[in-house]
Amino acid sequence: MAFFEVKNVLHEELARVVVKDALGINSSDVVTITTWDHTIDVANAFAVECFRQGADAIIVLWTDEYYYGLLRELSEASLGEHSKICEMFTETETATIGMFGPKNPEGLKLLSPSKINAWGEGERKSHYPRNIERCIRNVGLPLALLTPERAKVYGFKFESWKKAMNDALSMDLKKITKKGREVASIIEKAHEVHLTAANGTDLTFDLNKRPVHVDDGIIDKEDLAKKSFDAQLPAGSVLTTIVESSGNGKVNFDQPLQSMGLNVTGIEWEFKDGKLVAMKARKNLEPISRQFEKASGDKDRISFLQIGLNPKAEYGYLMDHIVEGAVQIGVGDNEYIGGRNSSSFGTVATMGKATLDIDGRTILSKGKLSLKSSS
Repeated sequence: MAFFEVKNVLHEELARVVVKDALGINSSDVVTITTWDHTIDVANAFAVECFRQGADAIIVLWTDEYYYGLLRELSEASLGEHSKICEMFTETETATIGMFGPKNPEGLKLLSPSKINAWGEGERKSHYPRNIERCIRNVGLPLALLTPERAKVYGFKFESWKKAMNDALSMDLKKITKKGREVASIIEKAHEVHLTAANGTDLTFDLNKRPVHVDDGIIDKEDLAKKSFDAQLPAGSVLTTIVESSGNGKVNFDQPLQSMGLNVTGIEWEFKDGKLVAMKARKNLEPISRQFEKASGDKDRISFLQIGLNPKAEYGYLMDHIVEGAVQIGVGDNEYIGGRNSSSFGTVATMGKATLDIDGRTILSKGKLSLKSSS
């Protein structure tokens, strides 16, 4: 079923999935729905579905003019402080539905890295750890990113991207849940991980039985017990933090990263005892390196491992992390998922043809997920 079409019936179907299945909204809930002007029809459908469940709901509208104006006009000091408006919402809401933009990312190329970092720090102060304390559930959807303007900036074919989004959204969430639990059961007991690829990647790191988050698009009782309050749609990944003092070797990422209006290609990271000692890229490293230079805290520490589970997702459309067989490694802040890195900086890169061995068991071979029992 194609969800993101200009047809109210399909908006309503997606709304039922998000409101009833993913969030389990009921009459005790207060829901904040963040939208952009070009996704207002979808936001309306979410709000109406919340009302059907007896919940209170509000729509918060963002525009490109508002977003760029905020980052242009406010000082770094102001951006870095917690928002009183966000604080007010956080004290009232019990669930959020987020669609984030902007519609046109061209303006991202002109933004100051230090202001981006300051805003990130302000957002952390505004929402963390209060979101965790109050158990606020959140579903994020990349629908506001799906625009002709962004497709042009990053070189995507808009109709192909739209189809890829719909295909990924149509994946049976129960099948993702089953697969996710199988992967999680391996990772939960894991100690040593070895990531390799034919392109020269050779990285080892430790997991040490850290909490594992299965993003199957549904926030259920098991997730709530683990204090895992976030889900994404389209869904399909397993995420865990890495022991921050571990990590030795090199990773050559074979997928580009879309950042600040540019495609960053040929990304290479080298780690020693969990510290990032070298960061390179074949093209367009500057938007990342400038943010990194201006950032504070544990910006240079390895942070998380994420494995994709969705066989209907495709690389190249801002959803690499859910493609079945994808491996992502993060650097910088991971406090929001239960790690020990606290920083105004965080980034991630993706491999599509990696081999992943966990305690000697191969669960990924050249980008193909393998959950068969080892001999």
